[in-house]
Amino acid sequence: MTACSFTLPSLASRIRELRNELIHGRGFGVLRGLPVYEWGRESLARAYYGIGCHLGVPVSQNAQGHLLGHVYDLGLDPMDPVNRVYQTNYRQLFHTDSTDIVGLLCLQPRVGGSEFDLFIIDDLS
Repeated sequence: MTACSFTLPSLASRIRELRNELIHGRGFGVLRGLPVYEWGRESLARAYYGIGCHLGVPVSQNAQGHLLGHVYDLGLDPMDPVNRVYQTNYRQLFHTDSTDIVGLLCLQPRVGGSEFDLFIIDDLS
């Protein structure tokens, strides 16, 4: 899928604004309103990936080359070095993702409430 093959006529101007804010503005933005409770997982993944194609160039998320990753508890041991923290119930600490733009789509809040911290690297200067 590419930006050309995934047209977004009703969102085009909002996506342009968001991309501009990511690259030239604050470095983050929020896009609300995807019907996460109405669409199935496959449709949501397709829409999310398609929107991402309008924001930048997809790059692999892991050693398997996945272009879209899912963060949820698979019941794996967080202390096993083979397992990724995002596949466990362990709270992720601050970390970096080696890419220019990162997107997150929340399908449901975490157990115990919603908590999300964002730190922009430009804040260090």
